[in-house]
Amino acid sequence: MKATRVSVAGMLVLTSMIGCVAPQKEPTTPPPAYTLTELISKVDQSTENLQRFRSKGGRMTSKILTDKGLKQYDLDGVVILYESPRNMYLSGGFLGHPALQIGSNREQYWLGVMHDPSRFYWGWWKFADSECNEWKMGGPMKLMEAIGRVNLRNLEGKLLGPVLRRNKEANVLMYMAVDQAGNWYIAKEALLSLHEPIVVNKIIYYNEDGSEYLVITFSDYKQSEPGTLMARRIELNWPADQGYIKLTMGKPRIEKSFPEAAFVMPDPDTFNEVIQVDSKCK
Repeated sequence: MKATRVSVAGMLVLTSMIGCVAPQKEPTTPPPAYTLTELISKVDQSTENLQRFRSKGGRMTSKILTDKGLKQYDLDGVVILYESPRNMYLSGGFLGHPALQIGSNREQYWLGVMHDPSRFYWGWWKFADSECNEWKMGGPMKLMEAIGRVNLRNLEGKLLGPVLRRNKEANVLMYMAVDQAGNWYIAKEALLSLHEPIVVNKIIYYNEDGSEYLVITFSDYKQSEPGTLMARRIELNWPADQGYIKLTMGKPRIEKSFPEAAFVMPDPDTFNEVIQVDSKCK
């Protein structure tokens, strides 16, 4: 229904006729037109103290595609240790028993499932984006980005961008890549809020045909330190195989240091089945 414009004189007439005036909707303040550099700087400022933190008491639901089909794990007591840029440890269980571990250090990343039967997936960071990697954009790699500092500046230089595009719902940062035919396509988009505080609400990775490969959403932002904002609810969705991770974090605590042993990859020999996701890479 379109709003009707009423002149001052008309409002006086209406007031005299009905004795009151219907409340008028306050005009919406247009969002500030921040530049690309300003947007990235604002996100950096709100996360700069999150270089090293610990979180306890969270919950996680994950769906992992196995040879037996899609398996769901509902975990509690989730513990997270994070140390920028690549050290990460996450574990959770149910009924007091460990069930799943996701981790990373400077050289390797992994996912360990502790039962039915126990499985261990792992790979080398140097092959993380290689076509020979059977688990490209896998859970551990992208969970690192989701709980750590999102790479808005494209620091590794593997994509062209970002380029800023605005729409009614978000400030969109676009990143381009070249497909196998030599054509440019949008490989990644980061959707930032329009109004203060400027935070990352969603990241979308695309296949060369434009379909969504991975969607990461961030919500329930809370202050953990003065001037520091962190999303307490993070979801990763892989549409093609229905893979899914939903993480609700406990309150984070900033740490001064972690022992190196916290980020040592478990011994693969302790698992029933071991899959190296980049075994074809050289």
